[in-house]
Amino acid sequence: MIHSTGAGHGHDGGQNRLPLKVLMPAVILLLAAAAAGALRNSISSQSLSLYGASPSGVAVIDQPQQVERSREVVRAVLIDARPAAQYAAGHVSGALSVPYERRSANLSTLVKSVPAATPVIVYCESGCSSAERLAVWLKSNGWRNVAEFPAGFPAWAAAGLPVTQGEHP
Repeated sequence: MIHSTGAGHGHDGGQNRLPLKVLMPAVILLLAAAAAGALRNSISSQSLSLYGASPSGVAVIDQPQQVERSREVVRAVLIDARPAAQYAAGHVSGALSVPYERRSANLSTLVKSVPAATPVIVYCESGCSSAERLAVWLKSNGWRNVAEFPAGFPAWAAAGLPVTQGEHP
C-alpha cells in the first residue's frame, strides 16, 4: 500500500492509504498513453524522412512508394516543377504545378496555399534539374521541410500510383 506520512502531512492511522490495486491500472493506462503518443509522434511528425541528400543539400526521396507514404503520413504537398504542358499531359494526382521557369510568378499563390511548415516534395522528369533547383529556391523563400524526388513523374507512373491529366491537381 502507498500512504503519506511525514511533517506537514499528518498521520491519520491509515485512513489516507490508497491500495496498490487502485493505483496500478491508472499507472498502466498512463504509461500506455505515453507510449502510444511517442509512437504516433515518431511515425507522423511533420517532417519528411530523409533518404539522402542532393549535392545542394536538399533531402532526396528515391522511391515513389516513399513519396506516397510521406504524402499519407505527414501530409506532404507534391509540387511538379515541369512546364505547364507536361503537367497537363499527366502529373501526380493532387500535385501543384509550379514550373521552375515561373516560380517567382507563383510565389504569392504558394505562400497562400502551402504554409512554410508544410512538408513539400518537388519532382519533374527523371534526371532533370528543375526539381532540385525549385527545392533549393523554396528553401531560400522560407519553406523549411523540402525534399526532391529525382526519379520524377516517370517512376511515379511506372509504379502504378495515381496519375491525373489536365491543368488542375
